[in-house]
Amino acid sequence: MLQSSSSKCSLLTVLVLVNVIGEFPLLLAKAGDSDLNEVRIGFGTSFSARRDVRFHLYTPLNRADAHVFSIETVDTLMRSFYNSSHPVRIIIHGWFNNATSLVIQGIKDAYLDAGSYNVIGVDWGVGAGESYFRASQYTIAVGLVVADLVKQVVRSGMAELERLYLVGHSLGAHIAGNAGHSLKAQPLHVIYGLDPASINFFQDEPDSRLSPDDALYVEVIHTNTQLSGYPAPLGHVDFYMNYGRKQPGCKTDVCSHGRSTEYFIESLRNTTKGFWGVGCNDYAEIRQRTCYNIKQQAVMGGEYWQKNITAGVYTVETLAESPYAMAYAGALSSRDVDNHEWHIAADENGNMRLVSYAVPYQLDGEKAKRDFVPERDTRFLLYTASNPEVPHVLRNGDIASIQSSPFNPNNPTRMIIHGWLGTQDSEINRLTRSALFFGGNYNVIYVDWSVGSLDEFYPNSRQLVYAVAAAASNMLDYLARYGQLNKRDVVVVGHSLGAHVAGNVGKWQSGAIPTIVGLDPALPFFAGDAPDRIMASDADYVEIIHTNGGVLGFMEPIGDADFYPNYGRVQPGCGVDVGGGCAHARAVHFYVESILSRHGFVGQQCESFQNIRDGTCAQTGATSRMGGEPPNAEGAPEGIFFLQTANSFPFAVGC
Repeated sequence: MLQSSSSKCSLLTVLVLVNVIGEFPLLLAKAGDSDLNEVRIGFGTSFSARRDVRFHLYTPLNRADAHVFSIETVDTLMRSFYNSSHPVRIIIHGWFNNATSLVIQGIKDAYLDAGSYNVIGVDWGVGAGESYFRASQYTIAVGLVVADLVKQVVRSGMAELERLYLVGHSLGAHIAGNAGHSLKAQPLHVIYGLDPASINFFQDEPDSRLSPDDALYVEVIHTNTQLSGYPAPLGHVDFYMNYGRKQPGCKTDVCSHGRSTEYFIESLRNTTKGFWGVGCNDYAEIRQRTCYNIKQQAVMGGEYWQKNITAGVYTVETLAESPYAMAYAGALSSRDVDNHEWHIAADENGNMRLVSYAVPYQLDGEKAKRDFVPERDTRFLLYTASNPEVPHVLRNGDIASIQSSPFNPNNPTRMIIHGWLGTQDSEINRLTRSALFFGGNYNVIYVDWSVGSLDEFYPNSRQLVYAVAAAASNMLDYLARYGQLNKRDVVVVGHSLGAHVAGNVGKWQSGAIPTIVGLDPALPFFAGDAPDRIMASDADYVEIIHTNGGVLGFMEPIGDADFYPNYGRVQPGCGVDVGGGCAHARAVHFYVESILSRHGFVGQQCESFQNIRDGTCAQTGATSRMGGEPPNAEGAPEGIFFLQTANSFPFAVGC
């Protein structure tokens, strides 16, 4: 195709801008041109993703000197500074970039400034240096190579999927999406798409572009929807910075397109501000610039562990110069993997909240101040067959409260404990006691510590688990002394934060409790070997039911028997479960049904926890019942158990 001298000059100008400022996907041919692939920028010739893609590993020990490897030499990570105890972040550049780009170097530095990470930059510069249209066609092939890398590091035990995130800019966002698309059997947990490229990607072809189906959580940051960036929502959560158009302080589309990277980098820094988004009812409000749902807010970027986000569309206002964030929010990044400043935590109904250890302010901007003394404020509500709805209140140190109660030492006792933001009306109380009374006579003691759990500042509630457990343990001792309670007839059951309270009851009882059941024990601020988390040594038999592992609940086995319904991460029937609230609450529903079900939930023992990670249980032939009444006790099969459930009630297969 012949070009005028003016068009050649225009093309030369674009090339200069690309080299100076960065990626800029420009439409280089008009409709009707015979062969778009013949339009070339750069000097790329024949690109093979498996042959030409290089991975650059950066860690705290080699921030500047990358360990470079290919898809055929992933095993060399074992001889590098790679640390399998650190989370993995894979960063993917876009058109006309390579490993030296701001996308990789800037985001890498931000992560390593924030904590201990394995940061892997995906350098597909050989292909990215070709014409935009040819480079855009390489995104599927490069995505498959990235997916292969993920499979290899997960299969070898060097990484866990829930701690491995993908971040891609422009064409790199679609590469991340294509990688996630090919990993649906074991889905990625998080993808961040930074102003995904628009040209040559179409709304009716989600399999070749970034889409919500590519990971359990897909967040998209739009900064140049009028030219380079994709205009329509592509994720579970889409942030339109300044309504996604020209960015303040930018005079060119190149600048606006690149701002998505700069905003994301800043969101990872230890700053006192955050990028707070205001909710929109739909995408039409973005186009009309009429988003005013101030009751629905969310924080853009940062680390995912920490987010309280309702799926949808948001707009974020920024400043014209760095630092760009305007709203007060507190630090969004982590100082190390197990102490993120911001976490996501769920209440009893699976509703997510954004919580911070460093800043005692939550989404409503109010500082929670609650006066909670465990011995004084923890209530012990006794339900029996004679008073199944109206509880009798037991009080530590009050003999009359025991002597006047309907407590019957001849009946088994079940102590039930709610989690964060739980109350007397929580599902775990209402549903569990109803199921128990349907099948027999019990003393159901509900531990209501809502004066402490209703603290909107989650870390305050988290720090109370040991003290609340001490009060509950004292009540058991008091009942044993004045109510003839036989502690061998006691089972303690707790959900989420309440599971850790249950574990600590066992610690205080020094082995006197035969069975403790932890329903998806809370993960935020309990990672690693926190001494006050639930663990196998808390009772003769500790059973854990994992339903949202790696997000709101623990993924690693921490009991004598760990059950992983549907492999313990996501649960069928929960749909697009942004944040995992539905899956987290399923632990309670499964447990309640296990009490009522004639068939029960039968788990197949797997050879190892790695089977659960891989999503393929190598069965040993041993089985064990999950939950149930009476529950398992010492002597029951131990280990890792997998079972499938239906996607709605009744969940037990074959019930």
